[in-house]
Amino acid sequence: MLEPNVQYKWFVSVIRDSESPSKDIVAGGVIERCELSECLEPMGARLTCSLETVIENAKAGFWYDAMGCLCQLIDADSKNDKLRRIRARLLKDVGLNGVAEWDLRSISISTR
Repeated sequence: MLEPNVQYKWFVSVIRDSESPSKDIVAGGVIERCELSECLEPMGARLTCSLETVIENAKAGFWYDAMGCLCQLIDADSKNDKLRRIRARLLKDVGLNGVAEWDLRSISISTR
């Protein structure tokens, strides 16, 4: 488990050619665990799950929170095309166009 208020650095590397390390692909990032009341709420994250909070969280940059809530709403109301269109928009916003198009096709299939 991550300790609160500690920054953890992580790296992933792909060795493309063991003879030539300069061809390796390396990516990394930093993650820090904090309590919801200390981090997310002051930054504007909405912790409840409704269509309004999906939109607010997405606008504030809390993409994963918005997407998680949106998926819960879709599970509860799978025939709601508006929710699926919003999910497709969120997916396109992060470059997941193929997944978004697949989701939109499921709307047209269900309405036939």
